Amino acid sequence: MTPLLIKTDRMLAEEAAKHGIKLILGGHDHDKYQEEKNGTTIVKSGYDAIEATVSTITFPSEPVKREAKEGDWILSHDVKVEILNVSKVEADSKKYEKILKLVQEGKEKLSALGSVVLIPPNEEGKQLLSSKDPRNKQCTIGRLFCDILKKFFEADAGLITGGKIRNKSDYPKGLTVTDVGSELPFRDNFTYMVTMTAKELEETLAFSWKQKKGSGGFLQYDNGVTFDETKLQLTHVANQPLDREKMDSTEFKVVMPISILNGMDGISPLIPIGQRNKTKDVPLDHLMLMQDVVTKVCVLSQWNSLELSCKDFHAADKNNDKKIQRHEFIEYMQKAHPKVGCGIIDLFWEALDDDNSGTLEMEEFVRKIGNSPSSMIA
Repeated sequence: MTPLLIKTDRMLAEEAAKHGIKLILGGHDHDKYQEEKNGTTIVKSGYDAIEATVSTITFPSEPVKREAKEGDWILSHDVKVEILNVSKVEADSKKYEKILKLVQEGKEKLSALGSVVLIPPNEEGKQLLSSKDPRNKQCTIGRLFCDILKKFFEADAGLITGGKIRNKSDYPKGLTVTDVGSELPFRDNFTYMVTMTAKELEETLAFSWKQKKGSGGFLQYDNGVTFDETKLQLTHVANQPLDREKMDSTEFKVVMPISILNGMDGISPLIPIGQRNKTKDVPLDHLMLMQDVVTKVCVLSQWNSLELSCKDFHAADKNNDKKIQRHEFIEYMQKAHPKVGCGIIDLFWEALDDDNSGTLEMEEFVRKIGNSPSSMIA
């Protein structure tokens, strides 16, 4: 199954056939396709839900004996594919009613969560929060996201590519959960921290300005970094001036999407750093997504503002088992902080319950994390 355009699916079919793959179920294109390329069937049913793909793959019922050959890892099989019109299929009224109810409940929950303001607007006199033109210049949203990554990972600097930022909007009223999701929609924004010299960081930013301006590979960096794009010189990291004579020996912890360390967007100075750290061998399921980091930091910032203490923990822990259950947490928050909406209460729980145990212990309840997001913008 692929999310590729038909042109790329056809190229894949040329290679897939060599390995005995006979079927590619494609996506991405909005049009319907059913064609054969080099013995491999490519099928897409379109995006309008009028037609559906039905694929039958038949394997031998008897055990297959054969000599092992290099690359011979797929059992012999037959493929039959049909695209059927499903627009006239009558719905089961009772089941349909149940589905509509579930959908409505989901919409209500999403609405409650999505409307929560995660990042308040900047104070008067400061730059407007904006994600416009992140492929040509530093934008306030790009720098803010880099600040948040840096804070969460306790790094010296944070980088993200402008192509990761997608909503191209101004935010005079701040950013909601939905806004953050719109800005960082991709589920491959896994973050990773490496050590770089000041010289390597300078070369990376210089390459970004010289070679990647106007493209998705143009780099955004945090507010503690000062880079002179005219002279292509890095002058400050973590708000501290650099000694030009020690650029090769001064090292910094820098957090960024692991994909650009692995060669995505072709940022050449980062590739040897990725190789040095063997980032292609790093399991992605051990890493956090950028949008999850941003959400977590912003939610915990709001949690900090409530200034809850051990006393609140004990008040919420009704059965005195030194753990707070979710229902105890919700009940206490609604009673102690009635102005806090259900959506943000749910987000508080998700951010605090780090180990997904379904309970909160004292150290999770009273945790603190850094400054508020809006205070990170100069």
